[in-house]
Amino acid sequence: MPRATERLRRVLTVCLALLGMTLLASCSTDRVEIKIGSTKGKLTESDSALWVEFPEDTERRQVSREELLAVLGEEGLDRALDPNPWFRFLSISSWGSLTWVLLGFAGQAAFFGRMLVQWLASEKNKRSVVPEVFWWLSLFGAIALLTYFIWRREVVGILGQAPGAFVYGRNLWLIRLHRASEAAA
Repeated sequence: MPRATERLRRVLTVCLALLGMTLLASCSTDRVEIKIGSTKGKLTESDSALWVEFPEDTERRQVSREELLAVLGEEGLDRALDPNPWFRFLSISSWGSLTWVLLGFAGQAAFFGRMLVQWLASEKNKRSVVPEVFWWLSLFGAIALLTYFIWRREVVGILGQAPGAFVYGRNLWLIRLHRASEAAA
């Protein structure tokens, strides 16, 4: 195997691994531009063939679908060749998946909101205060993110959010019990 072809194969393997992780610069309907550091390349599909080209090479090289499938898998290849840059950026393959991503963003927004609410309440009272809405935002954020991570099958996120959801729910239950005991007294 000539040295240039071997180098191209190594670069292609790295590029395709990055494509699988959706680190893409831009695209059009017939071309995906990839960037590794300062090196840019293009993955194109034409005449039912896949081609890769890099600036240092004088010609483009045909890549077999099997080579791409071996690196990316079917879903990764579909995502890499998808003309929708938002799908690649969010690592999704359909509009239905966007609902799950929006749920994840809502969970993150709830966690930001709880921090903001707690900070403003503490500033207002000139001491550390944790208002009840903090726990509600925490519970909603944890459940939203837990659901998102389950959909993504991300065990680290699942293990990170599940205990928190229990703690936030428990704190809300304790607040309810405290109010009930004060009302009875």
